[in-house]
Amino acid sequence: MLPKYHMLAAAAAAVPLARKGWSSAALAGFVAGAVLIDADHYLGYAWKTGDVSLVRAYRYHHRLYRRPRRWRFRARRPVLSVHLMRAFHSAPVLVLAFAFSCLWPAVRPIAWGALFHRIQDELWGSFE
Repeated sequence: MLPKYHMLAAAAAAVPLARKGWSSAALAGFVAGAVLIDADHYLGYAWKTGDVSLVRAYRYHHRLYRRPRRWRFRARRPVLSVHLMRAFHSAPVLVLAFAFSCLWPAVRPIAWGALFHRIQDELWGSFE
């Protein structure tokens, strides 16, 4: 998914969280975690190409973005390994984020936002 869709989905998910009593700082952390996890795409692009242009990195990933031709759900197993272009999306990093949230509770909304993002990506990939 493109970052703008992650932002819209995170904002929509923040509404019921606010009704559940999440603080504004926790909501901001959730939305930040759900959107800024895509920074690994930029870092992977810069590492792979040596080009640090944010504009060219966005164009590169935008070209890779594909809308499903048919909206047909095909369940697939989630990828659990670490990939260079999606390192922050990996299961070990998410587990580490939740482990840190036990020590620093302020990290917990960010970890939940990152997990929310990962679930969106996995569902989106099931339609491709």
